[in-house]
Amino acid sequence: MPELSKQKLINYKIKYMKKVVSIVMMFVFSILLANATVRTVSNDPNSPGQYTDLPTAVAAANAGDTLLVSGSSNLYADISLTKKLIILGTGYNPYKDFSASVSKINNVTFSDGSDGSVLQGFVINGGVSSTGNGVNNIVVKRNQFSSTTYLLNCTGNSWLICENYIVNTDRAFGYTISINGSSYVIQNNLFLGTPDIFNLPTNYNTLFVNNTFLIYNDQYNSAPNLALNNALIANNIFYGTNGDMNASYNVGTGNTISNNIVYNNSYTNPLNVAAGVNQGVGNQYAVDPKFTNLVTTTSNSVTVPVVLSSNLQLLSTSTVKKGGTDGKELGIYGGSTPAQSPLTGCPSIPQVNSMTLNNLTVAPGGTLSITIKAKEGN
Repeated sequence: MPELSKQKLINYKIKYMKKVVSIVMMFVFSILLANATVRTVSNDPNSPGQYTDLPTAVAAANAGDTLLVSGSSNLYADISLTKKLIILGTGYNPYKDFSASVSKINNVTFSDGSDGSVLQGFVINGGVSSTGNGVNNIVVKRNQFSSTTYLLNCTGNSWLICENYIVNTDRAFGYTISINGSSYVIQNNLFLGTPDIFNLPTNYNTLFVNNTFLIYNDQYNSAPNLALNNALIANNIFYGTNGDMNASYNVGTGNTISNNIVYNNSYTNPLNVAAGVNQGVGNQYAVDPKFTNLVTTTSNSVTVPVVLSSNLQLLSTSTVKKGGTDGKELGIYGGSTPAQSPLTGCPSIPQVNSMTLNNLTVAPGGTLSITIKAKEGN
């Protein structure tokens, strides 16, 4: 059998990983359709649901049920799942003309029996983890993470981690994502901060990191530590605002690294693409991706991006507007699960975004007229 050329081998790996993404997305679609009962949860006394306590709702639910968790100024109690559930919050930046409240929780644990669960639309102040021998086919989507510990501590196989807004600004507190398993798809996430990004103890040969946007602004004056091995790393934007602008990203070995941009870094080979180490083509250094509008502020002489006030889509004049391996945009607005614009974190179900009371007074037995507008889920 003739030896595959370097480019054909890379194309084969990309094609294989796209198939993994397709299978995972089909899985997500099928479980959303197969849900049984929808239950509502709210710990806001002014907006009651069927349950006021999230752990109680989790305990009462049957496998396959969907829990809709309302926004609230109150933090929801930590939960541990032992059955397959679809748990949907409001998003981290919901439509403000209807409600500015968000669904907030500290910790979510996927325990034995929770294979196939979905967590979407939460502000997570602690982290997401799994226990026991690990769980499989977990979807973590459109959440905002902000913590100084492991944000995702995953054990098991075939997780989809996509469209999350992940903030970790203090490297002293450890890795952002720890993975022990295989067939992970991590794509269209926005990372803000400068931690060690990945900790991968074992079994990570099919990790796929795609269409990520990573902004690093580091009080320790260094670049992010990717620490990836045997992964496909493609179509990402790495954008430095502070820190050591002449530093390697400490990528491991055996990776296929293609069509990425590194901006504001003058190191000659920050992604460590070299014969016998990592393979890849199409990477560009010192190229401005040309965001539509990247808003920043300065705090203690450190430049901090204001992500939710920014528009991170690439301008039509960007030289990498269609620079992905798939011919699509680099960063979070490309690939198979492009991020929302604007970034809201709202679940991919129809959302009520305004409600108008048309008559302020109603006679006994009269009709109350309300106009409700909804936005199609995407």
